[in-house]
Amino acid sequence: MLDKLDYRKKQILLAAFALLLLYIAYQFSFKNAFEAIALNRQLKKEGVATEGQSVSYPQIERKNEFYKSVIKGYKVRKDDRENQLWQSLSGMSIANQVQISFVAEKAVLADTSAVAKGVVTDQFTFKGRYANLVKLLDTISKSKGIGKIYNLKLQQGKTNQQQEKSDKLMLVMGLKGIVH
Repeated sequence: MLDKLDYRKKQILLAAFALLLLYIAYQFSFKNAFEAIALNRQLKKEGVATEGQSVSYPQIERKNEFYKSVIKGYKVRKDDRENQLWQSLSGMSIANQVQISFVAEKAVLADTSAVAKGVVTDQFTFKGRYANLVKLLDTISKSKGIGKIYNLKLQQGKTNQQQEKSDKLMLVMGLKGIVH
């Protein structure tokens, strides 16, 4: 069939196929690319006007939620705080087979500005085996409403009478909280 056509008709047919191919390529490829470029330019123009507003808002919200959760962990109840704290820690130490004591002269002296802001600190001494002390620390760290652990000191325990080393360790722990 193409053999019967002369050179001029072959050229016209080739140009028609080239135009058809160009139209199909435009519809399936180039058209979408040109629309994407135009949309990109439009969004860049709009983004310059509102650059600092909506872009950082989700990040600020995540930071706010994080800080709220951190502060919530430090909050302690104001009503009879010391009694509540002592009962909680005593119950946890009995459950973990650890002895507890609170020595008044070894209590942490709080800064007066911190007390005015509602920040309270307490220091407790525990005596027991290492595994039991670790379980107790895990329980205390997961407890709500008693504050957060801010100071730990682990040392070899000694008996009071003979000054000999015993198999129990002594743990000095400080708790810090914000009264609300």
